[in-house]
Amino acid sequence: MVDAKPSLLLHVCCAPCSTHVIQLLKHDFEVTPYFYNTNIHPQEEYERRFKEMMGLAEKIGVKLIQGEYDLERWFKATKGYENEREGGKRCEICYYLRLEQTAIFASQSGYEYFTTTLSISPHKKAAVINFIGEDLAVTSEPKFYRSKHLHSLVARHQHLRSDLQSQRSKSARKKLNQISGYWQRLQRNVNHHISRQIVDSCPRDLPLPWRT
Repeated sequence: MVDAKPSLLLHVCCAPCSTHVIQLLKHDFEVTPYFYNTNIHPQEEYERRFKEMMGLAEKIGVKLIQGEYDLERWFKATKGYENEREGGKRCEICYYLRLEQTAIFASQSGYEYFTTTLSISPHKKAAVINFIGEDLAVTSEPKFYRSKHLHSLVARHQHLRSDLQSQRSKSARKKLNQISGYWQRLQRNVNHHISRQIVDSCPRDLPLPWRT
């Protein structure tokens, strides 16, 4: 019997950025692409990108969900930042709007994880995107996926626990207690390092305009 893969809602910005990401994530997750990009305008360009994403989803066999196209929300949120350079505060607001809606939809729909293709672009600030994702995950049910290393450790740990539990021997119970204690210490250590990396990778004077 094959164990069910955890569900992951993947915010997608366009088909080119999504192709390889979806194929990789499908090895470990039940992936659902989520197209929520109210920043794209004019609407003709938005519809063209969505059509391309629909074609990709059909080709690789995943269900694509389309979020609401709320251009007014985008203009309202970025008012006053029209002349910001690429990578400035306006971009940070844009990251937040899209990740926030992804986290909300993932929580309402029962997904276990959420993440985005935005961080793979060389034109986007991956550290800021990860910071926002982790920040949103604090108050949402699904986890923000950013550490493949931690995920692989979890999978191996769960498989070993299942094997030991099925044996029901004294030695198996002893080993189970040992790895349970080890895992708790390891998980605390990994979580600490992830938190440290998030803090260290962000500028000390990083503005958080989405909280104002």
